[in-house]
Amino acid sequence: MVTFANINVYPITLQESISKVEGYVKSNRYHYQISLNAGKIVEAQKDEKLLKIINSADILNADGMPIKVIIQFLFGRHTDRLGGLDYMDGLALKYPEYKYYFLGSTEDVVLKTVNHYRSKYNMNIVGWRNGFFKKNELVDLINDINQKETDILFVAMGTPAKEYFLYDNKELLKCKFAVGVGGAFNIIAGVSKRAPYWVQKIGMEWFYRFIQEPRRMWYRYLVGNSKFIWLVIKENIKNHTKIDKYN
Repeated sequence: MVTFANINVYPITLQESISKVEGYVKSNRYHYQISLNAGKIVEAQKDEKLLKIINSADILNADGMPIKVIIQFLFGRHTDRLGGLDYMDGLALKYPEYKYYFLGSTEDVVLKTVNHYRSKYNMNIVGWRNGFFKKNELVDLINDINQKETDILFVAMGTPAKEYFLYDNKELLKCKFAVGVGGAFNIIAGVSKRAPYWVQKIGMEWFYRFIQEPRRMWYRYLVGNSKFIWLVIKENIKNHTKIDKYN
């Protein structure tokens, strides 16, 4: 385990993550995963509940090149980049027989996503629902997820809505593993595009997204990334101070 900006991160590979999911399904208890990016780290510094939710996750994955690089640079540890879409494809490929439930986005998008995974992977999808529901519909939604004996729940919502959902309903949900997948449904449905693999490899996926949606993303990347860089500087100073203290 390494600690960065008050967040406990366990460096983990894709293979290790998928193996853990297999164990969770067999355990017959609820577990949830959080994907960690620069924006979420910044948000958690001012949102105590979000920070608690992140640190309570059963799996915490680096989602984005900055987190992967920071863990390597500050702590000398390797971790794979692993977001919601990686889980969806990885689990569909290895465990299509599990019982899956898709929750989030619009009705059209979630249906296209369900059809994609059924046709490409013959995935055992037992239920789905769009992400637009009222508070008084929450009980019926959770009952539907539970009655269908869901193994894996994919939640396509924004931050911190999906994190709150995964944590606030942990005593009610009976699925074995829940994953916050953010905008993954939109990518599968063709509403938005994921950066080419070579762009992901060089850590410029954020810029690719900015080009697609400059009006929506400019504040997030300009202000959010500036705050993240400052956090990195502070953590680097802290680590060097600890090293000097014990030398």
